[in-house]
Amino acid sequence: MYKRQLSEYAIESYFARLSLAYKDRYVVNATSRTDGSSRFAPNTRWGYFPAASVGWRMSDESFLRDVKWVDDLKIRASVGQTGNAQIGNSEYLALYGSTNIDLGNGLTSQVYPTQIANNDLGWEKNTQYNVGLDVSLWRGTLGFTADYYYSKTTDMLFDVPVSSVSGLTSSNVNIGSMQNKGICLLYTSPSPRDA
Repeated sequence: MYKRQLSEYAIESYFARLSLAYKDRYVVNATSRTDGSSRFAPNTRWGYFPAASVGWRMSDESFLRDVKWVDDLKIRASVGQTGNAQIGNSEYLALYGSTNIDLGNGLTSQVYPTQIANNDLGWEKNTQYNVGLDVSLWRGTLGFTADYYYSKTTDMLFDVPVSSVSGLTSSNVNIGSMQNKGICLLYTSPSPRDA
C-alpha cells in the first residue's frame, strides 16, 4: 500500500527600495528585504537582508566629456546580503516516533526520539562585496567589464554527526563559513551595426 506524506511550509517577505540618480551620472540604490520562514523556530524565524550600491559615470564629467575616444566609463560598487532556508520542514523541533517491541510478555509500545530540538536553528547568510568598471571606447570598438568580488557565507546549514548515545546519527545546525573571491573580466565586441 502506497502512503503519501504531505508537507507544507510558509514564507512571508517584505521588500523596500530607494533609488536616487542625478543626471544619470551619480546613482545610489538601497534595498531592505525581510523574510520569515516557518522552517525556523519563532526566535530565529526572521532574517534581515540589506543591500546598497553606488555608481559614477565618469565619462559625463567635464574632464572627460571632450575625450572623443571614450564612449562610456562607469565605476560602481555594491554590498548586499541574502539568506538561505533550504532545509526540511520542522527541523528545529524535537520529534518522536513509536514502535512495538516484544519483551517476552507480548508487544509493548515504545517511544523514541527521531530528531533533536534546536531552537537556535536559523538563516544561512551570504554577504557579497563587488567593485566594478564598465568601459566602452572608440564608438564601441573596444569594450569590457571588470569586477572584483568577495563573498562570505556564514551560519551555514549542515547536518552534523551526533553521538550514537542519542539514538540518532545527525542533527541540522548552523555551523561553519565559506568565502569566495576573484576577478571577472568580460570583453564586449561591437554589434554588427556599430562595426
